[in-house]
Amino acid sequence: MTEQKLWKFLNRPASPPPFGPIHYTPVLLSDSKGKYLKEFLGSSVVENRAQFWYKGSSTTRQTFEWLRDNIDRKIQRHGPLWIYIWVGTCDLTTKNGDYIHIKSESDNSTVSYITEYYQRFADLINSRPNCKYTFLETPVYSIQHFNESRDHPNPKEFKNQDKELQSQIYELNGYIQQANTANNTKSPLFSADLCRRSNYRLGYHHRRSAGRATYNFSLYSDGIHPERILSQVWLRKILKQMKTDCW
Repeated sequence: MTEQKLWKFLNRPASPPPFGPIHYTPVLLSDSKGKYLKEFLGSSVVENRAQFWYKGSSTTRQTFEWLRDNIDRKIQRHGPLWIYIWVGTCDLTTKNGDYIHIKSESDNSTVSYITEYYQRFADLINSRPNCKYTFLETPVYSIQHFNESRDHPNPKEFKNQDKELQSQIYELNGYIQQANTANNTKSPLFSADLCRRSNYRLGYHHRRSAGRATYNFSLYSDGIHPERILSQVWLRKILKQMKTDCW
């Protein structure tokens, strides 16, 4: 998607404030993505009530363990919680010095590991009365662009890793969609805000064309972390979901 379309989205009139009492305190539980979004919080009713719990480079396991150790204290303070779980990015890739690499290639071991912890999140939150959860989809990101931002001498060598990474993200998000549907909830489609579709011919003599998805990674500051406009778009989408669920 182009910046112009994202600005058009942001320039739409703001939705009206929620009607009636709040039933759940909305919580965004995240890695560093939460930090980038929190910078653009305003003063609406939903923004004032939303909690942002995040830690940079936090893995799914680390985030789960933190929530397990703190959830009861948080419930005592904030009442019933609706937790929007936005983790997984830091499990799919690993950092070695200044650069990142895909954690596992040509298998689904990493995705399986993440989804095992998603089930632990579900069991933990379901065991607390009146608390609910939503898994948020992992946006597509780029190893190549991140390493290029760190002055890697040949970032194009990570092009194939990017393809495998996208495949694993699609698989992970497919699980998230199924889990959310079973839980009667849903996630915004964050990757759609990066997606640019182009048509290509199906062979030299074919008149039919098919869509090919590419991603506008310039909307990230470094291939992973969202720039200002993307942060604002994702924040608005999450806040809209919180308003629907929690009031």
